Amino acid sequence: MKSKTIWHVGGYNRNYGDFVLLESIRENLEKQSDIPLNFVNIDCQSTHFFSELIDELNEKADMLLIGGGGFIMNRHEDNSLSGWQWSIKNEDINRIKVPIVVYGIGYNKFYYDNRGFKEQMNESLLLTQNKAKLFSVRNNGTKEELINRGLNKDKIEVIPDSGMFITPLKINANFLNQNRMLIGLNFVSDRPQFTFPDDYNQSKSEIMNELLKACKYFIKKYNALILNIDHILGLDDEINDLFKRELGKNYLVLSEELPQIYPPSLVNAHFLAYIYQQMSFVIGMRGHSNIISFGMGTPFIAMGTHNKNRFFTKDIGEEKYLIDLRDYKICAKCDIIIKKSEELLQDSDYKQRAKIKRNKLKKDFCDFNRKIIRILKEEED
Repeated sequence: MKSKTIWHVGGYNRNYGDFVLLESIRENLEKQSDIPLNFVNIDCQSTHFFSELIDELNEKADMLLIGGGGFIMNRHEDNSLSGWQWSIKNEDINRIKVPIVVYGIGYNKFYYDNRGFKEQMNESLLLTQNKAKLFSVRNNGTKEELINRGLNKDKIEVIPDSGMFITPLKINANFLNQNRMLIGLNFVSDRPQFTFPDDYNQSKSEIMNELLKACKYFIKKYNALILNIDHILGLDDEINDLFKRELGKNYLVLSEELPQIYPPSLVNAHFLAYIYQQMSFVIGMRGHSNIISFGMGTPFIAMGTHNKNRFFTKDIGEEKYLIDLRDYKICAKCDIIIKKSEELLQDSDYKQRAKIKRNKLKKDFCDFNRKIIRILKEEED
């Protein structure tokens, strides 16, 4: 049987969250397909779709798959031609002859980033929607944002972020064998000026200190072990230095405990999911620390200022377990972190609610993947 080649545009860079979701897409499409699939991985942050590359795409690929992840974002350092994470001039979109599928993209503007988007972005997104066989976003908040930007609401599907459906693979680690409560911690240290309220250095420091007090409480009451699950290497020195100094052997960093699965990569993404699966609960700022936890059946507290955390917790009906750091002087006090964590630990219905919601989302996810396979087969006919 002839194989099909999918050019897959995604965040093939350095973030474990992106690697998890991209590997999950590949894994689950292959499960759905009775046709052999070949994937050509294309990093969205370093690739522009210029004329000759489009010719190569039309000649060698059977599909262009765009996403998932936070594609509706203007990283100024990328010099995107479109103003979002698929870099292509508007006039070149219709030159693409192979089917286009936009896969679970998300609105990814940082709350305190006031630089705005490029003027061509809205038109680019609309042209892409009109050209695409399927156009999907990862949450209802993104759908509303795109409708407000002029896209056709009837042609936007909402599907779950694929990161929750990766298969975990067991990996041995000493900290998993200590018979202790394991609390996963995921902190956002990059782009602090866009992530934390002004003065962002002060607010970041205050939030870390309140989180530290909460961790001391968990250690004292539950003999907890705190594990920093780092998604990007080299960013967490400030919080690691503070927590190691104050918590000693009760604080570990995953990349130091399991250096063999770092730097982040596609082949090791399954092992990261397993680590999330083993946690008692997670306090996470990055969107995928919450999404992967949810997919692995692990309760989580979402923290942050980013819209994606609000969008996700709303879609799964667990907004009460969000700590909104825009109001950090009220919401990020250690007693609030402790209160929400204790409520989560004592929420006897949580795991059953999450399981029911996850099963519904899994059906939507599989249905969308089947549509992709049908498009590939139609092209063959």
